Amino acid sequence: MSIASAHVVEATLPRASVFARRRGGRRLWTGVVLAGVIVAVGFFSPLLASDQPIVCRHDGRVHFPAVVDTLQKVPLLGRVLRKSEPFRFPGFDAKHALAPDAFAIWPVVAFGPGEMTDDLSAAPSREHWLGTDEQGRDVFARLVHGAAVSVRVGLLATLLAGAIGITVGAAAGYTGGWTDRVLSRVIEVVICFPAFFLILAVMMWLEPSVAGVIVVIALTRWTGVARFARAEFLRLKSADFVLAARCAGNSPLRIAVRHMLPCTLAPVLVTLTFGVADAVMIEAGLSWLGFGVPPTQPSWGHLLRSGYDQLLSAPHLIYPPCIAIFATVLACHLIGEGWRRRLDPKAEMVSG
Repeated sequence: MSIASAHVVEATLPRASVFARRRGGRRLWTGVVLAGVIVAVGFFSPLLASDQPIVCRHDGRVHFPAVVDTLQKVPLLGRVLRKSEPFRFPGFDAKHALAPDAFAIWPVVAFGPGEMTDDLSAAPSREHWLGTDEQGRDVFARLVHGAAVSVRVGLLATLLAGAIGITVGAAAGYTGGWTDRVLSRVIEVVICFPAFFLILAVMMWLEPSVAGVIVVIALTRWTGVARFARAEFLRLKSADFVLAARCAGNSPLRIAVRHMLPCTLAPVLVTLTFGVADAVMIEAGLSWLGFGVPPTQPSWGHLLRSGYDQLLSAPHLIYPPCIAIFATVLACHLIGEGWRRRLDPKAEMVSG
């Protein structure tokens, strides 16, 4: 290579690196915005579609039933806040109980996810934006409330799987010796089983529930994180700052948690981002087969199954859950890919 060519290459590398970071940044923020919209829809689902008003006046008092339903999704507030009577009673029908001239502000779609109407498998209309299913339930209401279930399963299952994987991988990589050999064999044994069929086999013995789906997905999807964490801890074990921490008299646990773990989290979080997409698809597949969340709870998998069963008679039912699942998976992959490219700009240069 000539001297002039070498100068050209050296001048191009920084610009390519900056270009890679910008490309990764655009993908990252596009995914963040899309994921933020999906999370917001799931969290504020009672304000978007509900059979109870956002605010109303009943028996001389002002009530906020849909607002309370939204705030109850916050873990701590959910145990403190309770809807006022009679809105907390399951048999109370607010649409018929409220006087026609009473003050009330309703959600944009005034139908609950389990509310049945006389319009069976109706096409999209002004009253039912996405139509109704075979039981007369509003598809839009079930879609937005199903977003809350999918987001909760995806995030909690991935966080639990990440905690298990990081713990096992860190113990194997930092300790080494027989501990590393035993934990590595355990990881390999779990990887040998097809994840979805293993989850399906376990779910056949459990009652359908959101908590059961989260735990089973986490117990079968931690191996990828564990292998990645093990490799990172093996690489960092001989780093200068780790050797300095040992010389300073720090305990192995403090070195692993305080010094090595922060350096491992950034690349591991990229893997966890893709894990959220996998968890959402697994939950939808389990619900589609009838082994996921209970049928009484809205789920994208249940919507997908309903649309598949009526593909010829009511084809409008199949599109909303497909688009919702695709958008969620796309958001997770954009975040993971954008984050990966920002952490490693050479990846963009190699891929072109």
